[in-house]
Amino acid sequence: MNDCELTVSIVTYKTNMDHVRKSVHDILMACASVYIIIADNDSGTDYFSNLQKEFSEADHVRVVSTGANKGYGYGHNYAIGCCPASSLHLVMNADIEIEAVSLHKMLQFMALNSDVGLLVPKIVFPDGSLQPLNKRAPTLLDMLLRFLSSKLDFIGAVRKRLAYYEMKDVGYEAKVEVPYASGCFMMFRRKDFERIGGFDESFFMYLEDADITRRIAEVARVLYFPDSFVVHNWSRGSYKSMRLFLIMLHSIGVYFNKWGWKLF
Repeated sequence: MNDCELTVSIVTYKTNMDHVRKSVHDILMACASVYIIIADNDSGTDYFSNLQKEFSEADHVRVVSTGANKGYGYGHNYAIGCCPASSLHLVMNADIEIEAVSLHKMLQFMALNSDVGLLVPKIVFPDGSLQPLNKRAPTLLDMLLRFLSSKLDFIGAVRKRLAYYEMKDVGYEAKVEVPYASGCFMMFRRKDFERIGGFDESFFMYLEDADITRRIAEVARVLYFPDSFVVHNWSRGSYKSMRLFLIMLHSIGVYFNKWGWKLF
């Protein structure tokens, strides 16, 4: 395989095939010098076989199995190990849609700003409304209020604190450094990603993006880039599933054990 300007990793676990197909199509249409690894986290023989068939004739796309479901960060670390050399690496969810102009702007910006190690775009819902996914470094209070937000939204102090946590006081219209960037679409300078050792696989899911943002920020700049946007077909799984809720609680423990237990 030749070197690429951009490599991309997408991790699947019984993921909607339409979403995977759309994400891959968008990237291939937007970038000529690209190589995509789709890493499946043990979704079962039938799913993996269908995934392979779906992309069997696609140039610059390879489907691999990680052999186990060890989490989001594990899957992306496995995938980048299968990628050819590149200057930039894109970590993205399978439920992302992006237009070519947005990807081109991000690639151009990274080419011109070598001090930036991680770039994230504006993220919107399918109806075009903003997903306020930029965050300050989380505290225990922030985590608690996020869980209880639907029940406590009538309290002004709660809304104010959550708005602060989601950086709404700074806003989403200007470039700004971000302490906690969303893992749904992260463009890394690959040398910086590899320098810090990629994702911490202690996190199965949730807060691995908070952790890697902080570690990248120790070696390079982390920047929010509103000149580009992606559509995120998002659902908050931890609010619907007891299993995912327990995974979230475990990740909270891993995160605060690593970075310190900060109440507020």
